[in-house]
Amino acid sequence: MNSVVKITLPALLLSLSTLSSAANESTEENAEVALKANTDIEKITIKGSTTANTEPVGTFGSSVSNLEYDPRVDLQSRNMAEAQADVTIRGGIFENTGFTVGSAALLDPQTGHYVAEIPIAQEMLTNADILTGVDNALPGVNSSVGTVSRSWKAIKTSGSASLGAGTNNFNLQRIHSAVSVPVGETKNWSLGFEGEYSRSESDGTIENGDHDFERVSGRIQLTGESSQTDLFFGTQQKFFVGQICTRHLMLMKQKTLKQNY
Repeated sequence: MNSVVKITLPALLLSLSTLSSAANESTEENAEVALKANTDIEKITIKGSTTANTEPVGTFGSSVSNLEYDPRVDLQSRNMAEAQADVTIRGGIFENTGFTVGSAALLDPQTGHYVAEIPIAQEMLTNADILTGVDNALPGVNSSVGTVSRSWKAIKTSGSASLGAGTNNFNLQRIHSAVSVPVGETKNWSLGFEGEYSRSESDGTIENGDHDFERVSGRIQLTGESSQTDLFFGTQQKFFVGQICTRHLMLMKQKTLKQNY
């Protein structure tokens, strides 16, 4: 019996050591294959819109276009959304919902009703990200519930022009152009110029639904290997029936408050 144990035990140890060696070789081979695969496959970043609709149908796009289709956002508009809208992230009100463009938090000194009046062409910005909870802790300024966050796109040479006409005296004119050129002999730095002009007018499809919008925006961008600087200018003018009614109600309310005091 003792001789059997002496013979079997070395054989068993030899068998275990052989299996362990084979397992180590297999693990090393798998690691080499995985490393080679990671270096050979190009990394691709895919960004998509959270809504199916990407452009409005009644005028040119703005910072609030199609936000009403996002289930996390409650949008209350006067006339159309692009005219004037109160943007509320569910769980709060429009007064504690913020907007950021790039690293800048946008605030309106008058009232939260107009914080979404941002005269920026949509080609210049990425899709909207809704930041809540921990994601909103750092970028959220004066927005305790959530933030609608947009980032500046890198300027690429491109251009487009749009003309529209329809019933109810609808007409739209729009032109957008962008150009990017390298700075000096290096390819790591580039200087970009981008501009846009948009105009839209209509009598509206319903009574008191007419509008007349105009917007001009432009920016200069300096891009480096690990940095991006944007200098932006934008202005817009809006006329629509809902705005007149809103201002009238605000004046009436102020008058009532004065009478009460």
